[in-house]
Amino acid sequence: MATLKFPKWENNPCAEYVFGIDGCPNGWVVAAIQATGEINHCELCIIEEFSQIIPTPSPIQSHIGEPVIPAIMVDMPIGLLDYGRRPCDRMTRRHIGARASSVFPAPRRPMLAFKDYEAANAWGKQQGHEGGGGLSKQAFSIMPKIKEIDAVMTPQLQSMISEAHPELAFTRLNQGIPCAHNKRHKDGIAQRCALLKGHGLPDPKELHQTLKDTHKTYTHKSGAKKHSATLNDVIDAMALALTARAKRSAPYRRHPRPTRIVTRNLGLETVSISFVTLFTSPDIDFMIFTLQVFS
Repeated sequence: MATLKFPKWENNPCAEYVFGIDGCPNGWVVAAIQATGEINHCELCIIEEFSQIIPTPSPIQSHIGEPVIPAIMVDMPIGLLDYGRRPCDRMTRRHIGARASSVFPAPRRPMLAFKDYEAANAWGKQQGHEGGGGLSKQAFSIMPKIKEIDAVMTPQLQSMISEAHPELAFTRLNQGIPCAHNKRHKDGIAQRCALLKGHGLPDPKELHQTLKDTHKTYTHKSGAKKHSATLNDVIDAMALALTARAKRSAPYRRHPRPTRIVTRNLGLETVSISFVTLFTSPDIDFMIFTLQVFS
């Protein structure tokens, strides 16, 4: 099983690092950068199970002995509604403009029990528009990872692990302006790489090549051998690491306060640390709750 390349939890890396996580075909790609000060490197690794990133329950201390709350951002729905659509998804789409199609509604919790797309989609449609409607194929394709996070997430962990969206992160990094091109377009890749490098991170293409050299391929359902993480997976994880760093270093508010779901008592929220020019809050942080920090 893959292990973290950067310092392990017993060495209290949460005092020194923040983390961005994106799902990839055979696990999760994790980007770790320094929590404070100048960023002089970015560590990448692939973990097979999301539980590998969860901090130990013991208090985490910084080098000066003060408690440190880990900052971990993941591009995956955390906290699901039984009925209806998450407000945070709507708010995220509103703020990323032309990139709104990258945010698709999260499945409702009962949908996690379905084994095939047609049955899950039919159940959703039976709930009607107010109940949330049908399910997109994109949402169904990531349900195994949603279930993986849901199985280990607790209200206590939500103080450390938050849902965030890469396109919202890039909107912040681009001074409130959504990226001009889709992330798979060559110009979209170039813009996102430039934004990351402009905020102190290494070249994502070079880091991706290193990741390809150090992690094994997996067998796709088509039978083809593929690499564990795409360049876009790496780019997204790095962007979320910067969101985690901003959350750690800046005061922020949640607008509105997190919603609690009776079945799991998890808050719906998506996190975005925002510029004053993008939002009117003088404190510069905006959380999107869907179980992200747009709640």
